[in-house]
Amino acid sequence: VDGGVGGVPVAPVGTPAYNPAFDVTPPELVTAIVTEEGVVSPVTGAGLAELCARSSQVTIS
Repeated sequence: VDGGVGGVPVAPVGTPAYNPAFDVTPPELVTAIVTEEGVVSPVTGAGLAELCARSSQVTIS
């Protein structure tokens, strides 16, 4: 799918994907990430790394 949502690219050009419910939130509006493993607030790379380190089942693909 070429293009994006609201002018924001959501996948590399030529990617065979269709995600009509995909949400693009401006990063300045994200104050926390809430998961079963915990809450990261403020959202930082270090905070996300700590959350992932605590998780027993982290899958990044």
